[in-house]
Amino acid sequence: MGLPATLSVPTTEAHAEQPEPVGDPDLRLLVDGQVLLPVSVDQGLHIFHLIGPARQIRLLSRALVPAAQGQGSPDDRRLGVSLWWIRLRGSDASIELRHDYRGLEEGFHQAEAGARWTDGFALLPSRVHRFLTGAVTVEVMIGCPDVQYPVPAYTPRPRALVIDATVPTPDRDAGSNVILEHMRLLQSLGYAITFLPANLDAPSPYAEALAEAGIELVAHPFTAGLEHLIALRGPSFALAYVHRVTVAEQAMPLLRRYAPQARILFNNADLHFLRLQREAELTGSAALAQEAEDMRGRELRAFAEADAALVCNSQEMDLLADELPDARMVYLPWVIGPRGRSAAGFAERHGIMFLGGFAHRPNADAVIWFVTTVMPLLRPLLPGVVLHVYGHGMPEAVRALAGPDVAIEGSIAELAEAFARHRVSIAPLRFGAGFKGKLAESLAHGVPVVASSVAVEGSGLIGDEHLLVADGAGPFALAVVRLYQTPALWQQLAEEGNRFALAAFSERLGRQRLSEALALAGLAAAD
Repeated sequence: MGLPATLSVPTTEAHAEQPEPVGDPDLRLLVDGQVLLPVSVDQGLHIFHLIGPARQIRLLSRALVPAAQGQGSPDDRRLGVSLWWIRLRGSDASIELRHDYRGLEEGFHQAEAGARWTDGFALLPSRVHRFLTGAVTVEVMIGCPDVQYPVPAYTPRPRALVIDATVPTPDRDAGSNVILEHMRLLQSLGYAITFLPANLDAPSPYAEALAEAGIELVAHPFTAGLEHLIALRGPSFALAYVHRVTVAEQAMPLLRRYAPQARILFNNADLHFLRLQREAELTGSAALAQEAEDMRGRELRAFAEADAALVCNSQEMDLLADELPDARMVYLPWVIGPRGRSAAGFAERHGIMFLGGFAHRPNADAVIWFVTTVMPLLRPLLPGVVLHVYGHGMPEAVRALAGPDVAIEGSIAELAEAFARHRVSIAPLRFGAGFKGKLAESLAHGVPVVASSVAVEGSGLIGDEHLLVADGAGPFALAVVRLYQTPALWQQLAEEGNRFALAAFSERLGRQRLSEALALAGLAAAD
């Protein structure tokens, strides 16, 4: 897939709604974590002055992907600048690197047609500049003047960079629903959104769904990763919303370095260390206990370093306030739009349902515990009643539970269909943290719930008023029987639970609390 040193990628009708591309590659140097602009640019020659020797030098630039330009090109490489040569001069030595220098490896494509393309984030080998002393001048000669680079659409709105581990997959996990709802709220507050998945994957149809929502997605092959994007576009972001501690550990130092003006809003989804601690206590695992202690320090550090944070569990917010009295936090449990409640009543519904993403260990544990411990107590009390298990990524241990009264349903495209069929939803979690999306979805769809204390803590939900709460196999089984066989109780909880969910987890309240978090971070709503 060779490419000539001169490349023209005109716009087409299919891309008419995209912003006009630009010919400027916006070439800079990234020197030991500092962005350096050229002191002069003349007919492709970019000159940079370094105040002294450098440990690491990268060529940072815009990039394009020919195969994505609508011209039928098979070239799916990310192309930064077409490099002819580089000269580096120190106080008493100099070196010139031609395009065919074999030492150009990381971030460089193969030499071709008298030039060599970078990928927009190319690393100069340290052996060619580490011996230079004094002030260093770097001259970079690039070619291919006809290249047109895509740029983000202009908007007068402030731009928020939202970073999560992956592109949201709302049919697979609750965390994806959270980040999607929060991005919609940010849009309603006047922000333009750029979304960056830390793993750089952009699977269909989820990537297309972001585009349809007016969200710019930056992923493979259009970027080399977090540092590439943040170093290149950091000054354009007013806000950085960072989801999950593992992402925060990568992103926060880069944001502070390359986008110091951006305010950082952190959302950890749940307190991982608390969940791990509870799992360790349940299983007696010393390894999990140590992991929980390690995670505790990591999470508290992320909360402390953010400008503001969102917390979805009121008990966890109290815990954090004790640990970090100076942290700026806002309680935002869940955001859920109106759900279409099925007209099916008590008599038309049958069976029990469990909904959860099985990449999350508490869900697998809950189903296994319920089937092996609670179902034996239920069978003589509710003969023939079937448990239906819904969710993505079920492990074999869950699939092996299938039987005459345990239906392993797997993923379901339309949750409303499942909620319309079943009489009772269960959340028998034995450990966990954060907010349980299965509760909000069940109640919003008008399906009463039997849940454990762990499942409802910090949610505002009250046992016997909005749902039934029970712990232990016997009490849990009796609560399920009571709800399953009592039409008046079922109707009461269906109505009260639904009313609470639509009020406490409303878009209006979510927007208000997110606006409060922005204010704590030093930003105002942009609308």
